[in-house]
Amino acid sequence: MHLLLHFRNLTGLNNLSMAGGVAHNSKLIYEVINSKLFDRVFVHPASADNGLPIGSALLCHNENCNDNFKLKNVYIGNNIGISDDIKSVLDQWKDHLKYNLSDEASHEAAQLLNKGMVIGWVQGRSEYGPRALGNRSILADPRPKENKNRVNSIIKMREGFRPFAPSVLKEEMENYFEVPNCQFDYRFMSSVLKVKPKWRNTLGAVTHIDGTARLQTVDKLDNPKYWSLIKHFFSLSGVPIVLNTSFNNIHEPIVDTIFDAIQCFMTNRLDALVIDNYVIFKKQEWHSAGEFNLSIAKHIVITEEDGVKALFNSYSDKRKVISNSLDGILRYRRVHMNTVNSSLKNELMKLWSERYITLQPFVQ
Repeated sequence: MHLLLHFRNLTGLNNLSMAGGVAHNSKLIYEVINSKLFDRVFVHPASADNGLPIGSALLCHNENCNDNFKLKNVYIGNNIGISDDIKSVLDQWKDHLKYNLSDEASHEAAQLLNKGMVIGWVQGRSEYGPRALGNRSILADPRPKENKNRVNSIIKMREGFRPFAPSVLKEEMENYFEVPNCQFDYRFMSSVLKVKPKWRNTLGAVTHIDGTARLQTVDKLDNPKYWSLIKHFFSLSGVPIVLNTSFNNIHEPIVDTIFDAIQCFMTNRLDALVIDNYVIFKKQEWHSAGEFNLSIAKHIVITEEDGVKALFNSYSDKRKVISNSLDGILRYRRVHMNTVNSSLKNELMKLWSERYITLQPFVQ
C-alpha cells in the first residue's frame, strides 16, 4: 500500500492494473479497491506466469486493433465435448454409474443442492487460471456452516480451515455484499468483500471469520448455464448464491477432461456429478465388482528395499508402502474386484484417490 500510494502521487494516475503472484492475495486486493486511491482497479484472472500468453495476445491486439477489447471471461480451455462424446465415456462406466440426459440439468442440479447434496459441475470449456469459475466446479449449499468442513474433509481431502467462494448472481451482488465505489470486475474471484451483517449467519459456509467472502459474480451473458443453476437455486432457497470450489482433491490439479471428472467423482464422496446435460450418480457398492485396467502414473516407480515394496513418487520424494498382494496386481495391470478381499480393495481405492494409480473399467 505504501508503494501504491507513492506511485499514485508521483504519476497522478487513477487506474491501476495488477499482476504477479501478489495479485492473487484477495485480501490485499480488497484493501486496494477500498483505499479510495484509484477509480478503477483490474486484476488479471491468471496473474502468475501462466497469464503471459494472454497478456502478449492482448498487447498485440490492442496495438493493431482499435476496438478497446475487454477481457470478459476466461472460458478458453479444453472443451468437454458434444453429448455423444460424453455418453461414449459414460457408457464405459455403465456397470458403476447410473446417468440420464436431462433437458433441465441446471434445474435438477439446483434441486440437488437445495436437498443438501454436494455435486460436481462440468460444462463447456475449462477456465484459464487458478480459479474454478463455474465450468469445473464443486458446488454446495452456501448456508449450512457445516458444509465448509464437510466439503474440505470428505471431498477436497484437505485442512478444515480452507475457505470456499460464493458465486452470486451479478444483479444481486449489492444486496448481499458491501461494494466499494472503486470500479472492479468481481467475475474472476480476485477479491474479498464484506458480507452484509444480516447475511453472515445465513451464508455460514462461505463467510470468513472476519465477515468477508471471496466472491465471484456470475453474468447471464458470460455463463448462461451456471447463471441458470444459481437462479433456480435462488427460487428454491431464497438465496442467489452457491458455494463454489475447484473440482479436484488435494492430490491433483483442477479436472479438465470427462475422465478427470469421473475419476475425481469415483474417488471422493460427492453425491452427484453433472457433465453437460448428463446427471450422474454412483451405483451402490459400485467398486465391489467388475474388472478394471490399472495403470501407474508416469512419475511413480515401484521400488523394493529390504524386502519392503513401495511406490515412489518422483515429484514429491514420498514413498507409499504396498502389500505383496497389491504388488502382483500392479505388475499384472488388471484387477477383478470380485476376486480381491476388502483389505486389498481398500488399498487400491486409497492409492487411486491419491493418484498413485488409475483404474478404468475393462472394455473388451
